[in-house]
Amino acid sequence: MPRQVLTLQVGQCGNQIGFEFWKQLCLEHGIGRDGRLEPYAIQGVDRKDCFFYEADDTRYVPRALLIDLEPRVIQSVKNSSFGPLFNPENFFLDIRDRGGAGNNWASGYSQGQALDELLFDMIDREAENADSLAGFQLCHSIAGGTGSGLGSYLMEQLRDRYPKQVLQTYSIFPNQSYGLGSGERHADAREHGNGGGLNTGLSPTDEDD
Repeated sequence: MPRQVLTLQVGQCGNQIGFEFWKQLCLEHGIGRDGRLEPYAIQGVDRKDCFFYEADDTRYVPRALLIDLEPRVIQSVKNSSFGPLFNPENFFLDIRDRGGAGNNWASGYSQGQALDELLFDMIDREAENADSLAGFQLCHSIAGGTGSGLGSYLMEQLRDRYPKQVLQTYSIFPNQSYGLGSGERHADAREHGNGGGLNTGLSPTDEDD
């Protein structure tokens, strides 16, 4: 039996990268933008349930939480042609409307502490829905405030609360800068990317290519 992976997309960069990840995964598995299988993929045995779950209406839904402290990128995902793919209950926006983390690591981290209960209500719910959770993959940037600060807080808490699950991160570094940050101590594996090389490939509305 395949084991499941829960994806956490944190901050602007994390959600943009995660969006591209799901577009590619849908293409590989023959899943349409509304979560329904393309006719040629109906007989496939390609372990879709590792990253997707099958809803009651037979749609395939990403095992993903889209988390940000300001609405621009998440709203662009909701409004895109891939918006119906995601579980609407798995979009997390700060209802306190504080305008994000202001590119401040400490602000993102402290807001993670304040929002802990709400965040882990979502994370625990999705983890419990998995038959056999292998672990988490977290997409984020180490620059700015939400991806770096809130992302660091989530890594710490995931390591404490799910010590037997693998924690894989996809961490994007800012152009002209390189540093591991506090997440280095908590992840089992890290994939690094340079933000400068992604600038032309990611945008909030680049969903239809």
